Amino acid sequence: MIFITRDKTDKPLFTAYVNGITEKTLPNGGKIKHYILGTQETKKDGTKVYSSWFCGLMGNARKQEEITPLEKGNLIKVYGFKQTNISRKNDDGSFGKAFLDIQINEYSLYEANNTVSGNSTTNDEDNPF
Repeated sequence: MIFITRDKTDKPLFTAYVNGITEKTLPNGGKIKHYILGTQETKKDGTKVYSSWFCGLMGNARKQEEITPLEKGNLIKVYGFKQTNISRKNDDGSFGKAFLDIQINEYSLYEANNTVSGNSTTNDEDNPF
């Protein structure tokens, strides 16, 4: 398990678009949301590499999402997350294939030109990527 955090006054760890939201019903009747985030990076030769990955929210991020729900298309700045490599035990006692679990614990909505995210258009100088 790795915790990665940064002070909110500092530059965010990364920015990502919310490309999708899924909701899973738990056996106890509760529900949990998972978010499909999209990120990009630029290689040395200038080509862009796009990635999508699943994550959840925990702690302050979950409380913030309850107040202002994330929507598809939002751009967020991530300041802290927990990364864990999880392997579940099978019925026969062996362990299944491990997968990466990412839980964001600190984020903010990206606001360009002092406008609310999702209601503005950005130009190249405002582009967080």
